[in-house]
Amino acid sequence: MNAEIRAGDEREGASDVIRRALRLPEREVWLSHARGDAERLAAEDLAAEEDAW
Repeated sequence: MNAEIRAGDEREGASDVIRRALRLPEREVWLSHARGDAERLAAEDLAAEEDAW
């Protein structure tokens, strides 16, 4: 990892880079679940359902 990576005008410290890298797998899992939900619900017709309010 390169702690010299720029974030805007400020340099990131090594701990910032590591923290961001550790969050990446969690985000990938979340995106995978979101894509699966979107595919599963793509054919859902909300206009056919009654309004809840």
